[in-house]
Amino acid sequence: MTGDDRRIRSVVYAYTCDDRQGSEPGAGAALAEVAGRVSTATVVTRGLESPAADEELRARLGVEAVVALRPFELERRLPLHVQYAAWCVRAARWTARERRGRAFDVLHHATYASDWFLNPLTFLRKRPGERWVLGPIGGASYPSAALAREVTGARAVGLTARRLATSASRRLFIGPLAARVDRALALNADTERVLRRLGYATVDVTSNAVLDDAVAAYRVPERDRTVAFLGRGVAWKGLRAVLAAARHLPPDVTVHVAGPDTDTPEHRELAQDAACPVVFHGRLSRPEALALMARSGALALPSLHDSAPWAAAEAAELGVPTVCLPLGGVPFMAGPAAVTVDPEGDGTLAERLAAALLRAIDLHPPVEPRFTVDRMVETIGGAYGGETVRR
Repeated sequence: MTGDDRRIRSVVYAYTCDDRQGSEPGAGAALAEVAGRVSTATVVTRGLESPAADEELRARLGVEAVVALRPFELERRLPLHVQYAAWCVRAARWTARERRGRAFDVLHHATYASDWFLNPLTFLRKRPGERWVLGPIGGASYPSAALAREVTGARAVGLTARRLATSASRRLFIGPLAARVDRALALNADTERVLRRLGYATVDVTSNAVLDDAVAAYRVPERDRTVAFLGRGVAWKGLRAVLAAARHLPPDVTVHVAGPDTDTPEHRELAQDAACPVVFHGRLSRPEALALMARSGALALPSLHDSAPWAAAEAAELGVPTVCLPLGGVPFMAGPAAVTVDPEGDGTLAERLAAALLRAIDLHPPVEPRFTVDRMVETIGGAYGGETVRR
């Protein structure tokens, strides 16, 4: 560094940030750690269970500071989106106060980043010389009414309401930021198209995942003739569609179902019509889930609007194909290991999904480490504008 060069100073807004937890908190931690490599980073987050835990997190991430803006007791009883909105206001106020005494080069909204909802940048005015980075963000995936009905088994009233609500919110909160954001990072092609329509000049499609070496350690030389569904049991994740596909699978294939709210009377009743065995595991730990996934012939993830499911990336890292719909971030995360199902082909979706699962079981996709720290450093470093800033 020479006389008037110094390291970039950044603020990273990561509502959830915990390298010991699942995909969203893990993404927050990964992005914060990378920000710490390419800048002098202050991470603004919701906080962990105690100030001591926050300090331990700061040390693990290698950032300058972790600012924990914890919710008030009353807020904890409110819906998550309301808690998050209150946190965004608090994060913006913290930034405004800190700006009075020091300058930041980069403001980066990193996690709980949606292409239709508010974020801390919504409540701030951009200062001269600041660089604003948004994302990676997702959210803009809208299936047809017919496809939604086949996947969820319900009418598309909720889908229509979601489309109208998110479109209005997107115009209100995300559209006005287009003139202020220097670099937007989209989690998938659907979101990229929406951001460009809103006027964002520079949009890159990237991931918020960094997979540790522990994932590859679960890889096995031979996979079983099985199908795994790993995810929540909510309707839009596609479990009903997987159980419907099980009616068309041969008896030598076994379907394994794991995740919160998957082992329910409703799902067990749907599985009674399967032509092959269906095993319900309930909620699994991450090591248990990775071990199950690694042995599977295919991962079934026909979700309707997953922005960036880490399960698809983990499956690809294990050499397991992911059968999915051409929506959202599942095909992007799976990469060469994606087997997409035509949402409007011949026959029912269940039949097409079963055929794709049988094809996938016999595939051996190449294993390419795509979600590495080095790749994210390159992406975030580029978004921040380089390792140093010249005054």
